[in-house]
Amino acid sequence: MTRVTRLPFNNPNKLTLLPPTGKNHNHSEGGFTLIEMLVAMFLIVIVLTLAANVSFSSREDLEETLFDMERAIRFGVDEAALKNSMIRIHFTLDKTPQKYALEFGPNDNFVLPQSIFEVEDTSDMTEEEKKETSTEKLNKKFNKIREFQDSDRELPDNVRVVAIGSSLYKELISDFQASFYIYPTGEKDKGFLALATDEEVATFSWSSFTSDFETNYYPITGSDFIDIQEKQLEMATELFQKWKKN
Repeated sequence: MTRVTRLPFNNPNKLTLLPPTGKNHNHSEGGFTLIEMLVAMFLIVIVLTLAANVSFSSREDLEETLFDMERAIRFGVDEAALKNSMIRIHFTLDKTPQKYALEFGPNDNFVLPQSIFEVEDTSDMTEEEKKETSTEKLNKKFNKIREFQDSDRELPDNVRVVAIGSSLYKELISDFQASFYIYPTGEKDKGFLALATDEEVATFSWSSFTSDFETNYYPITGSDFIDIQEKQLEMATELFQKWKKN
């Protein structure tokens, strides 16, 4: 279309046709409409809500796992005295999902072989060679406590045991298998557990003779450009070193 305008000089009745300007003055030239802003805000709210729900669910699963492990230790202390035998909480860390079980073993005269407290590198072993390790030989002496569970407890998909440490292990255990032992006298290994989700690392620790347990949570930060499991292990190692000094 062309538009008509009246020149401000000479004959006021004389009209001149001017070319269109190419602009539509019925619409804004930039910015967002109210509807677009409302849609954007709605999407942001959905994303934040989903993120909050995932975070809450992860913390809930982590807390539930820690509670169940504490219950296993308390149950194990009672069973050790009742059965007059050694009890252990045994973790399998190199399987997916990770598992743990409460088991009873030999009586109070049994002495644990020192070799089991040294980290065994099984990465280059065949399946037959793994069966001959000191850990596997010891496993044959322990059986599940059916009153506590019929089968191994599996960790939730969003929770993993990062590492295990105790007063008996020389190093932090992050792979293969590891156990905490409880004795008929009521004594138990001083223990340290690091569990994690994608959002945080939790430490769970206890002393040898008391029934007190300590749980702490640490948010995972600075992990945008590194492997999340490497970051979890790095944090667990630092926290383990601090725990050993106490």
